[in-house]
Amino acid sequence: MRYLVTGVTGQLGSEVAQELLSRGHEVFGTGRKEEPPALLYGKNGFSYTAFDLADTDALRAAFEKASPEAVIHCASWTAVDDAEKEENRETVRKVNVESTGVLAKLCAKTSAKLLYVSTDYVFNGEGTAPYEADSTDFDPLNVYGATKLEGEKVVRETLEKHFVVRVSWTFGRYGNNFVEKMIRAAEGKEVVKVVDDQFGTPTYTVDAAKGIVDISGSEEYGTYNLTSSGGYVSRAEFAAEIFKAVGINVKIEPVKTSDFKSPARRPLNSRLDSSKLKAHGFGILPDWRDGLKRYLAER
Repeated sequence: MRYLVTGVTGQLGSEVAQELLSRGHEVFGTGRKEEPPALLYGKNGFSYTAFDLADTDALRAAFEKASPEAVIHCASWTAVDDAEKEENRETVRKVNVESTGVLAKLCAKTSAKLLYVSTDYVFNGEGTAPYEADSTDFDPLNVYGATKLEGEKVVRETLEKHFVVRVSWTFGRYGNNFVEKMIRAAEGKEVVKVVDDQFGTPTYTVDAAKGIVDISGSEEYGTYNLTSSGGYVSRAEFAAEIFKAVGINVKIEPVKTSDFKSPARRPLNSRLDSSKLKAHGFGILPDWRDGLKRYLAER
């Protein structure tokens, strides 16, 4: 099968491309960097083109060149705080909304499948109950979340048959992530401050990529939450597991999200209910602790 994968230079898109290639699919990847990741460069069945996703003409040209049977749209503006800046908002919308609309229309025209990768940030994160995949309690707290929600809506409005897959708290081998931030923060320190009022499920991008590819190859259309198994933890609990796994002896000082001043508000409750996966015949992802162990062994 011939796939177009956007954002293959990111930590999730790179893993999605690798997973597709390992299953014998042809992958046409796109990204902003001039060169694809070294792990993909020169691989049989992989080709790459670089452009800014805000350039919708370039996106249309890439789609025409790829002539895909399926699209996995991983790319988006993910710098949450920078998205709040007035001078960036037009570009954020072009990247997160307009590019998605272009791809949805092209897929509708050519009968190609579309899988749109979304986020828990489409919700406000109030309360403690996990959000179900088909929840419509949308109330994003920031520009990033609002534009990702617009992306979801344009996919649903344009394509009767579509996939929307929400991920959260991802960590992977080819990008900055919470695991690396915590390891750097602990260097030379005896005490590290970590928020203990944000809750979610850490998810290794290798595992998420397998789930995304499984879903994209099916006819089980709809919206899914895709996170690791192993339950919900706070950021502080996740950090403690990281330090334990790498043998760092540091004390964690629990703090509140409100103690950190940032341009963008963030949801405290990022608990996503992934049970819909099993109901539609998809496998449950491995325990996040197992994913962390594998990540640390491979980094």
